[in-house]
Amino acid sequence: MASQPDETAFIKSHLGSLASVPLTYLDEYQPEADHIPKKIPVFGVELLPPPERKNEDVDMGDNITITIKSSKPAASFELSVHTTDTIAILKTKLEEQNGPPADKQRLLLKGKALLDTKLLKEYGIGNGDTVNLMVKPDYKWDPSEEKPKEPTAPAHTPGHQRIPSLVLSTTSPTSPTGGNRPPIPLTLDTNLTQAVPPQPTSAHATISSPDFWHRLRAFLWGEFAKREDADATFEAFFVASKGSISPHEIAKIRDTVGVLGMGGV
Repeated sequence: MASQPDETAFIKSHLGSLASVPLTYLDEYQPEADHIPKKIPVFGVELLPPPERKNEDVDMGDNITITIKSSKPAASFELSVHTTDTIAILKTKLEEQNGPPADKQRLLLKGKALLDTKLLKEYGIGNGDTVNLMVKPDYKWDPSEEKPKEPTAPAHTPGHQRIPSLVLSTTSPTSPTGGNRPPIPLTLDTNLTQAVPPQPTSAHATISSPDFWHRLRAFLWGEFAKREDADATFEAFFVASKGSISPHEIAKIRDTVGVLGMGGV
């Protein structure tokens, strides 16, 4: 018979060999409800203050006056612009001065077409310079005609407004009795009353609480022998209650309890 010290040495060596074996879990393993954290731990991280914004003056360029001339038809415009304006802005300002639409304009400087994305100073346009205007052939432009002004909506004048009325008559023009029956006057109320939103009840406050679903899940795990049956029953309760819970509350419950979502999807 082996002695007591030999048995103790065997147990220690066996436990030492078991400690080197990595711990593995089955695919359907789930921790106990008491071991599931209700909230994800949050660790504070020190954030550096944002850098101070430097007050730098935006360079708007020099304010200059240029002349835009068109030969066909003959027209001339003087515009006040900045050297940092783009050619597209110049076309828009010309359109506002009774010029052709911006997409129908073609501006040239010394025979060279100007690109919409370029700045005036990139072309060296300065005070008193002249830019030539050409209108695309598919558009007929007459500088002598003023553009029609867009109609403005009439201003709303507060005050008493007459409620429309409606009169229904039960007689027919072809009826042999004529108009013996008196007309029935009806008054229509056009004032729309704003519906009062329903106030939350105590039942909704309970069913929207993540703690309620956390306790329900722990209860089902203790009542069912198989964890799969408990989760299926939990999801059935969850799906049945989705009409009374908002999407924000569903997401909050999902994050707290740890379920995938409504119906397990």
